[in-house]
Amino acid sequence: MIERRYIQEYVVQAFPDRVWAQWNVPIGPFPEKMVKQFPDRPPTSFNPWRSFADALVDDGKQLILIEAKIHNLKRGVGDLDRYMSIIRETPELVRYKDTPIELRLVIPMDDPTTMAHAQRRGVTVAIYRPQWVLDYLKERGILA
Repeated sequence: MIERRYIQEYVVQAFPDRVWAQWNVPIGPFPEKMVKQFPDRPPTSFNPWRSFADALVDDGKQLILIEAKIHNLKRGVGDLDRYMSIIRETPELVRYKDTPIELRLVIPMDDPTTMAHAQRRGVTVAIYRPQWVLDYLKERGILA
């Protein structure tokens, strides 16, 4: 839940002029085997088997696919790689099939390993550190 608050605050502050934003966005196709196995169920009932990105923003020029990490920062780049490999198969995003996509990782600290990996993979990194996140990380012993 803490990352949900984190990503929502970030999107609202970073994209005040956005066309739209969605949180907890299903990415990729519906699981075809399950859809065929249970034809009476709507495809969206199989969303729990899809991947979910933390946020997707339309800024009027491109889509920004965002993953936010407060813990285990290194996982974010891999998550974004996976989402990018399947986003063009997302039925809900068909009308954006030719729209450029930026991958963005939002993290509260400058981790050199994560930053280097993101740069190699073409992922934009945004450092976002509201005081409540710093307090949370201190409480957990992650920051001194």
